[in-house]
Amino acid sequence: SSYYSPWRATCDEVKRFVAKHPGCTIRELVDGIRHHYRIPSTARSSLKQWIEKGKVPGARLATNGKLLTVVPA
Repeated sequence: SSYYSPWRATCDEVKRFVAKHPGCTIRELVDGIRHHYRIPSTARSSLKQWIEKGKVPGARLATNGKLLTVVPA
């Protein structure tokens, strides 16, 4: 089926944003995209976990010193 879920739309937004802003923080990412989460804090914690698990195509976590950043996968 070709159902385009809100989750998939969020993943596409993440991939696009990270490609344009490699090394952004989770907060910058969530502030910079349209996502399906009701509140930004939920989006931040949830996306961090999903990216960590490798479930968001085109994004992975990296550390820059003590800062956790999102880079293209």
